[in-house]
Amino acid sequence: MLFALVNGQPATAISVQERGLAYGDGLFETLKVAAGHLCFWPYHWQRLQQGMQRLGMLIPVDFEDQLLADIRRALASVQEPDLVLKLIITRGAGGRGYLATTDLELTRVVMLSQHKPMERAQRQQGIKVGLCQTALARQPLLAGIKHLNRLEQVLARREWAATDWQEGLVCDTQANLVSGTLSNVFLFLDGRWQTPSIEYAGIAGTRRRWVLERWSVQENQLLTEQLQAVEQGFICNALMGIVPIAELAGRQLLVTEQILSLQAALEKSEQSC
Repeated sequence: MLFALVNGQPATAISVQERGLAYGDGLFETLKVAAGHLCFWPYHWQRLQQGMQRLGMLIPVDFEDQLLADIRRALASVQEPDLVLKLIITRGAGGRGYLATTDLELTRVVMLSQHKPMERAQRQQGIKVGLCQTALARQPLLAGIKHLNRLEQVLARREWAATDWQEGLVCDTQANLVSGTLSNVFLFLDGRWQTPSIEYAGIAGTRRRWVLERWSVQENQLLTEQLQAVEQGFICNALMGIVPIAELAGRQLLVTEQILSLQAALEKSEQSC
């Protein structure tokens, strides 16, 4: 970590009474900073608002202005153009018990880290992707938002730590494909582009949203057995952008010009968003 702010002030620690620490009672966003430019802020802010509303957090009228002021201060303190910015919002510091008092003040954390992008050659050639055994719980109240409890993803990520995969796909407890451990996934099968539904589990990724707004893609419940019919595919997230899947669960997939063109279009969009 290069620099951090807590509630607008330089700090590297939070209260031991933080509800985000005790209960995962909060949200986070991971943003890409490219050439000093904060990419896709409107998408991240809108998802953060939705998450706060879902968790029943009161959103101050000037909260976006507070966050942007924090972000500008943090960026001005680090003389590097390409960064990872992690934003954490918790319900605040309070006493014991699941029921929070109504007078808590939200805690804002902004952290900056170095960004080490994937090599261009690998982004063009594609990556190896496997299938994890860890299953995600089906919980529609939390599906789509980036809440702080990521234990399922922690367990799934450990599964491929010693492999040559660059990502692992995860399913829910009914064997429906959901996403990668740290990405959304798009697959071409049955003659059309499809992406897993996130009605019951998963995250509504910002780059996933970008693709859905520009491409004809069906959101479906996809079973793991259908992976054998996939012809081509890609993953996406805020830091990697779009990356083709060259190998899926031991099968070679096509890396097509269609995917690479979409990859280039997203990179161009990130420069101007």
